Amino acid sequence: MLNDLITTVGDPAANSYATLLEAETYLGAYPVNQDWNGLADLDKNGLLILATKQIDLLPFYGLATTQSQALAWPRLGMVTKEGYIIQFDAIPRQLKEAQAELAYALAVGTFSLEPQISINTIKDVKIGDLAVTYRDAPITEAYLPKIVTQLLRPWLAGGGRVLRG
Repeated sequence: MLNDLITTVGDPAANSYATLLEAETYLGAYPVNQDWNGLADLDKNGLLILATKQIDLLPFYGLATTQSQALAWPRLGMVTKEGYIIQFDAIPRQLKEAQAELAYALAVGTFSLEPQISINTIKDVKIGDLAVTYRDAPITEAYLPKIVTQLLRPWLAGGGRVLRG
């Protein structure tokens, strides 16, 4: 079906990192989430798929585990924020949480797929003959909810990394 979630790690047809149950369990900790709870499962699945597509646009460290996998994860050469190696066939919990957060933000209307102009996207402003120069900001800076960026930061190109054995 159109909005069926395929979460098999490394599957060429995968379209989501988190299952609906994983997302709902994570979001169940929110005190007020009636906008999410009021949705049909197919709509929730659609939002999870859309969130996955947005996350996969990000510049991650490492390499995809296989050439045939549909999604950016799993990846080789990845570590947790504490510096421990992430297995080549694993999807980190924080990635699934970031996906659920983004799907939730889409559901409640606190995030739009339309680019947002913010102070982080402006590089320079001139007043005489009014000119605004925008940064070539990665999607993480300009468009994603802060919590999503914070959850994904250890794996995004440009973030700090420490490797522990």
